[in-house]
This record gives sequence, C-alpha cells and structure tokens, in this order.
Amino acid sequence: MATHAEVNDRVFDVWFGRTVLGAILVNPGVLAWSLLDHDHDDLIEAVHTGLLVLFTVEIAIKFIEAGCNLKRFVGDRWNVFDLMVTVLCWLPAIGGLLGTGVLGLRMLQLARFARIFHAMRHLSTLRLAHFLHH
Repeated sequence: MATHAEVNDRVFDVWFGRTVLGAILVNPGVLAWSLLDHDHDDLIEAVHTGLLVLFTVEIAIKFIEAGCNLKRFVGDRWNVFDLMVTVLCWLPAIGGLLGTGVLGLRMLQLARFARIFHAMRHLSTLRLAHFLHH
C-alpha cells in the first residue's frame, strides 16, 4: 500500500504535469495573440510572464529530481533545450529592466518563437504516449 507521502507525490506529479501541459498548449495561442493584438500588450505580457514563471518552476523541479546534479540534469538533452528556451525567454525581461530597448524587443520575439519548438517537443511526446497507451 502506498504511503501518504507517495500518494501526495503522485497527485502533485499528475496535477503539475497537467498544468505544465496546459501551459504548453496555451502558449502558442498567446504568442499568436501577441502578434495580432497590440491593444492589450500589458495583459499579454502578464500572461507571458506567468507562463515563463511556470516553465522556470518546471526546470527547477527537474533539476531537483536529478538530485541537484548538473551532470545528470544535462544528461537529458530535453532538459538542456528547455533550459535554453527558458533562459532565452527571460533575457528580454532582464534587458527591459536594464533598458536595452530595441535589442530587448528583438530578443523577446526570438524567445517567443523558440517557445513554439518547446510546445512541439511536448506535443510529439503526447502523441507517442497516446499511441503507446492505446
């Protein structure tokens, strides 16, 4: 029989996994929204920042699950890819605080484009999981 801690871990894994998956699926829509609607830039930026914080927490959890061992963490190339995309996405926010102007905006566009690849990676995993499950 599973202990209370094991049940909590499983529930958290399922809940957090579904939350991250939802964020990954929503993210390209938010990206398209940001390209089409410039009247709600503040709201769009708030949503982007929320998604970015969630993806950052996901990476932190993966690092902890790897025993806080950098070699083990980077042993999974998808972790490296996710880390690079997330760091790239944070650069414009940091640049905005430092006042980089146009360069920060260009980096933001590039970072958001990279998020599409992040989403495609997870979608291909979903297709494989669905295929194996049925």
